Amino acid sequence: MVAADSESPAFIEDSRRYARRLIKLIDRVEFLLVRDNYDHFNVVEDLTKNDYVLTRLIINNIESTKNWSKAEKKSCN
Repeated sequence: MVAADSESPAFIEDSRRYARRLIKLIDRVEFLLVRDNYDHFNVVEDLTKNDYVLTRLIINNIESTKNWSKAEKKSCN
């Protein structure tokens, strides 16, 4: 769950609350507050940058999921 620091306090708190609810349903949930005067527009726009922290987190999650899937396939054989 991602929120940006330039959003309203109510929106940020709603995002935190939603993340807490997701934890009850999904094993791996994180809440990330993007700082440095970000809003919901530049959070998305900066996903095109390889060195952007959110881009790196997404790529790392995809790679770890691929590795997990490979390990799960091996254990099933």
